[in-house]
Amino acid sequence: DVAKLILSYGFRCLNLHWIGAGAVSENKAAIRSNEKAGLRIVATIPKKMWFKGRYVDHVFMGITAEEYFSSQEV
Repeated sequence: DVAKLILSYGFRCLNLHWIGAGAVSENKAAIRSNEKAGLRIVATIPKKMWFKGRYVDHVFMGITAEEYFSSQEV
């Protein structure tokens, strides 16, 4: 899975502390994919993005290095 490779590279090679992603709330596939990779929703901003002719919520997701590495030990 590409998202998992990106997380691995970011935390293991670049020594990042936090990795985040965003999606419009209508994009359920992106949100599910990010959750599957280990990201969690950290904030939702109401009516931030213009999408298909209307304003929709923007969902911010993220994971810390600590969360990432603790999930790898399971």
